[in-house]
Amino acid sequence: MADFPDPRPIRARLAGNPHDLAALADLTAGGDPHVEETEKGWALVGTALDDRWEDHPAVHAEAQRIVAHLNGIGRLERGVEFRPVTALPSYDGDDHSVHVIGVAEVQLSSSSTVTVIASGGTPVPPPPPPAPGHLAAAAQHPDLDQVLNWIGADQLDAVRMWKVYETIRKNVGGPNRRTAQQTLVATGWLTPAEFESFADAVNNQHATGDAARHAQHQPTNAAPITIEQAQALLLQLVANWRQTL
Repeated sequence: MADFPDPRPIRARLAGNPHDLAALADLTAGGDPHVEETEKGWALVGTALDDRWEDHPAVHAEAQRIVAHLNGIGRLERGVEFRPVTALPSYDGDDHSVHVIGVAEVQLSSSSTVTVIASGGTPVPPPPPPAPGHLAAAAQHPDLDQVLNWIGADQLDAVRMWKVYETIRKNVGGPNRRTAQQTLVATGWLTPAEFESFADAVNNQHATGDAARHAQHQPTNAAPITIEQAQALLLQLVANWRQTL
């Protein structure tokens, strides 16, 4: 057994842009795990952390795993403007202890809530936060688990974008690329023109320069789009696919 007091519940410290931390707090509100703001900064709270309280490195490793999924959910729900946050190598316990694995800093900020009032003056309860449903689905679907990690990466680059696209294509249409693409287009999640523009932006150096996957790629007749626009199309594709799982 450990020779220090039981610190549960554990609050793993987080760092990142305050706006994005507040977004994760909204997306996870009331769930397990969830992000909350404390007097010491932003933190991740959950039973998966509490279960590992006797092993400091395991707490941090689990916090990193959860945050990777939450970053993907942040991008999925808030768009390409969402910037991933970081699980710091330190956490606070309910016994007021602080456990540090390395040295780090936390960005502090304030957050606010909005109450919606119906026409009759009755407060309208907010919709349930989406993160718990996404996390539960990821636990049941390995492809979604991996996709959330890819789209939640610090850099949603062309290589990761194509991996996400290939994963969804195979999940929907099977291993044959030609027939799987036909099946994916038939879903209507993106138009054929949007699929062409996405593929061109991700693969074609003539379209997106050094951000493209390939140095040599034949130009196509696809309407040119930026890599940021391709990211937005990809997140739209992920959102539509997610609804089917």
